[in-house]
Amino acid sequence: MKKMAFANNLKKIIKQRSLKLSKISEATGIPMSTLSEWTGGREPKASASLIKLCRYLDVTLDELVGSSGSSSSHDDSTQATVTLDGAQYRIYLQKIK
Repeated sequence: MKKMAFANNLKKIIKQRSLKLSKISEATGIPMSTLSEWTGGREPKASASLIKLCRYLDVTLDELVGSSGSSSSHDDSTQATVTLDGAQYRIYLQKIK
């Protein structure tokens, strides 16, 4: 996962939608401190939190963590690699509805 791509994509989405970190935190249960660290460039470690964030923002995991930053279309499936507890995992998300 490209750290700065994730931070830049997240900041871009937040700005485009005029969102506040406090509102995202309240809706997703992700601590404000975590969201702040992510927008500051820290790599996300918790895949469950990433999935919650994607659902709330209505973006694919690839749109959020990928280098393209494109949020114009949703693919049927997406994959990304995340680090959790020091191990790397490949996560696959597939749109079913």
